[in-house]
Amino acid sequence: MINNLNILLPEVFLSISIFSVLMIGVYFKNSYNLVNKLTLLILISCLFIIINSSNEINLAFSDSFKSNSFTNFIKVLIILSSIFVLNISQEFIKENKISKFEYPIIILISILGMFFMVSSNDIILFYLGLELQS
Repeated sequence: MINNLNILLPEVFLSISIFSVLMIGVYFKNSYNLVNKLTLLILISCLFIIINSSNEINLAFSDSFKSNSFTNFIKVLIILSSIFVLNISQEFIKENKISKFEYPIIILISILGMFFMVSSNDIILFYLGLELQS
């Protein structure tokens, strides 16, 4: 059972990181730069977690959550594109003076939803991922 829960490590790490960064953003004034740098660090750490995970087919939660080499590849693409989006949007955010700490957190929540959508092997889990992503 614990071996099956190891396939959820990227999602669990991302969930705990979202809660932590949200608390940091709430308790520190003008925390956009700190939250943005922490978000990039979280994404890079999650990338390493996914790369080091097993590439064999693993199922969890009555076969509704699936992990294999293809889902890991798509998750890596999601993280790399998200890092690109965060970096490319910095100039726009600074020019328009809309630097709110919620922006990187919303991106992290969308990434979590995309992870669930990619790994879903059941319509209920896919719907949960779709709601998180939107």
